Amino acid sequence: MLTKFRQYRDLQAKAAAKDAGAPAERKRTKAEALVNSIGIMAGKIDDLDFPSFSAEDRAMIIETMTSLNDTLEAAITRAVKNKKKAT
Repeated sequence: MLTKFRQYRDLQAKAAAKDAGAPAERKRTKAEALVNSIGIMAGKIDDLDFPSFSAEDRAMIIETMTSLNDTLEAAITRAVKNKKKAT
């Protein structure tokens, strides 16, 4: 998933560089803002140094990430179902 996101970000950066001469910058869509936020969060998660946390902090992080994983799985399922209905 991160590889696909990084590829998407690279394509967006190339497109932005190509349009560097454009007079006005367009407002980001909600989807673009969400994707950017998820990318930032993924980077922060990648940078976590779990051994530096106390056992209680690790347990809290694991519980939170498990909840986030459940939320993401449900959202992915909804997105896939909606994609099938649209096509």
